[in-house]
Amino acid sequence: REIQKATEAARRADRPSHHIGEPKQRLDLGEVTLVSKRWFEGHYGATALHRFEDGEGNVIIWWASGSGSAADVLEQGDTAHVTATVKKHDDYKGTPQTVVTRLTIHEEAA
Repeated sequence: REIQKATEAARRADRPSHHIGEPKQRLDLGEVTLVSKRWFEGHYGATALHRFEDGEGNVIIWWASGSGSAADVLEQGDTAHVTATVKKHDDYKGTPQTVVTRLTIHEEAA
């Protein structure tokens, strides 16, 4: 786990994350890679937190719930062409991230 954290920190130092777009703006994010997906159980069912990165190292966060949604399509390490609406600009542990909604997967890359 420590090795993974050190590798991640070194990679981020080479390509720091920046906010993308403006709130309420619909964007074509191009090819993004799903870095991690974590499920959280709540009062209204399970919700998945998806952490994507684009080719420039920008972090994109998308929350999705419900089975049969796009949340079930991608697995960690998958790359896909997506569009989404910027919900807000956020910061997590010093890393700028863009939170999006209404994410649409156009095509899954091989």
